[in-house]
Amino acid sequence: MKKIFYPLLFMLLSFSACTEDDSTLATLDVSDIVIENLEEEYSVRSYVGINLKDVIKPTVQTAYAADDLTYTWYLFDATAVNIDYRDYLISTDKEPDYVVELPSGDYRVVLEVRAQSNDFAQYASVLLHTSTSYSQGFYILKETPDGNTDLDCYNEELLTDVIEVGTGAPMKGKPCNLSILYNGEYVDPGSNELAVDNFVHVTTESRDYKGFRSEDLTEVFNRDNLFFSGPMDDNEIPYGYFMAYFYQCYISNTGIRSYGATFSGEAESTGKLGYPSCAGGSKFVQIIGWTNGIMYWSNTEHRLMIADFNVSSSTVATDTSGEDIQSDYPTDLECLASGVNSTGGTNLGWFLCESPSKGERYLIQSNSLGNAIERIVTLDSSLHLAKSDIVAANGRTASYIYCVDGNKLYAYSLTQGTELEIPLTGIPTSETVTFVTNQYLGFLGMISATYNFDTFIVGTQEGYNYKLYFYEEEQMNGGQPIAAPGLTLEGTGKVKSVRYLSPQKDITGSNLGFEEMLGNTNTFPFSD
Repeated sequence: MKKIFYPLLFMLLSFSACTEDDSTLATLDVSDIVIENLEEEYSVRSYVGINLKDVIKPTVQTAYAADDLTYTWYLFDATAVNIDYRDYLISTDKEPDYVVELPSGDYRVVLEVRAQSNDFAQYASVLLHTSTSYSQGFYILKETPDGNTDLDCYNEELLTDVIEVGTGAPMKGKPCNLSILYNGEYVDPGSNELAVDNFVHVTTESRDYKGFRSEDLTEVFNRDNLFFSGPMDDNEIPYGYFMAYFYQCYISNTGIRSYGATFSGEAESTGKLGYPSCAGGSKFVQIIGWTNGIMYWSNTEHRLMIADFNVSSSTVATDTSGEDIQSDYPTDLECLASGVNSTGGTNLGWFLCESPSKGERYLIQSNSLGNAIERIVTLDSSLHLAKSDIVAANGRTASYIYCVDGNKLYAYSLTQGTELEIPLTGIPTSETVTFVTNQYLGFLGMISATYNFDTFIVGTQEGYNYKLYFYEEEQMNGGQPIAAPGLTLEGTGKVKSVRYLSPQKDITGSNLGFEEMLGNTNTFPFSD
């Protein structure tokens, strides 16, 4: 769609009703028109036959005769500039007779009610959020019964095995990582023109890789076409994508490849990638703080690395004095889990590592700026975190690392170094807990904040049948469930990862410039 003139947009946002200026109004007996029964926002799915008249149902209170009133509905892009909204007429019925077939995004719907007898008019404005079956919701990365990789997607209903449905087969090998990327640039395979969409990137332990645009889950990228130089070499191990401050970044064993992120909504590149920079990586990446805060684990170096602001080079992470304290620890460290926590205005980034040769675990914690190691803790073997294979971060509500041991959930305090057991309200004790994650979106954009949420998810498994229990914010307190989960999903496969996708495209990897400098961190989880 075209773009809307901002002063007009603010006017529409600000009034629930107004009158048009007419020199004859002063001599007429003007009745009022009151538009009621409208919510501020509505959410609908596109391309499934939904008519707005079944969603938006205003009532009008007035003394004007019914046949004196006209109803005019307009719909336009809520984020655009420099248009006249009257160019976007969709209906002249009392209720908007309009089937929603719109790309995912945010739209402004305006109702004009006008009395023909004296040209008196009132207006109402609502925000309309649209999404497709794939462009919003929770994606579930899972291992199939035959040891391959597929996705389920939940957006009001659970869509299963969507990779196999779309491409004819699941991806080869067990799941490695699931990455969400906003504002991904590419060449539209239908129009052969540059385009922007959100992306779902999937990698497997057998080095398979696919990048799907979220609007319809069309496969856009794969091992054959992601690089300018041609197909990936056999030794290329794709780990996934993450969003740096001004770059979209792909990370693998060969390093980090990137291109400049778009903030205008207009594609400026093909999304193909050039040569790598930085040391080889892993799927464990975090943004912590606002200066040099791209911290990632290198599987090739067996060390924690820091990438510079422009993702053009990397150095071994040192302590705040510049000392390489990682050299005091085993050289065979492997990263098991990672996260970043922002509570009380302080960011606590962490990487949980293990030495296969020594059988010990170490917790590497960053300082709040994310440009140095604050400390490395050798975990006492009696701690549940020192032996659990199920580990996840709490992002925003408590300074916890979650872990499961003996089918019980525990929380390790990042600030105290102690643990406590957390009862799982509403989950039968007979079920085996195999998965935990805290998914959230905390972006500070104008419209994107509509989609902000914070959900704690626990998964249980019986054979290749899973259950996912979703504890939403009202069922949580201080990072702990206090009520039964609000949603339960059941499906087939072994759950390896869950990521949330918003239909908005203006979301960045960090809230750079919006939050206080030391309070800046991942807008959403990159890895866990």
